[in-house]
Amino acid sequence: MRENVLALIAVVLALVALAYSFSVAGKMGAVGDISKETAMTNSKIDALDAKVTKAELETERLRGSVKALEDTRPGVAFYMWDVEYRMLRLVDLIETEKWLAMDRQVESIDQDMSIIAKIRPDLAPGYRSLSEAGLGKMRPAIQAKSRSDFEQAWKSTYNACQDCHKKYAPPGVAERLEFESPPLWVD
Repeated sequence: MRENVLALIAVVLALVALAYSFSVAGKMGAVGDISKETAMTNSKIDALDAKVTKAELETERLRGSVKALEDTRPGVAFYMWDVEYRMLRLVDLIETEKWLAMDRQVESIDQDMSIIAKIRPDLAPGYRSLSEAGLGKMRPAIQAKSRSDFEQAWKSTYNACQDCHKKYAPPGVAERLEFESPPLWVD
């Protein structure tokens, strides 16, 4: 019987050892699973990091493109030359009294000056002065088809332009904007 008890103890010990080995193996399998999940998570993090880096590079490229476009946008000088052209065009139009065309020129000057004031907010007071001094008086003169009132409003606008140029234009620019041969009615 003693042999049977010893055999039974040996079987129980074998079962305990077997159970223990399964337990350890199960824990090892869980550790292996955790390691696999960690590796997969790290891989996903690396992939996301690469996408973020790519997005940052694309953002920088787009910023460069926007800057390049901003640099090609017409600046103050473009609109100033357009205003000057339209002021000279008004001199020609008053000679033939083309009132509708004159009104369009005044509207364009007003739009250009509004854009200039947006590009350079420091020029906004000059734009307001120009509007009050002359542009605002040109339209009623055009509507009334009054040549003398229009000429006076044009002179006021021209003087307001010159005052603004003297105050805000870079050195040498204001001098270039004087008429080489002004219209007879400009003093």
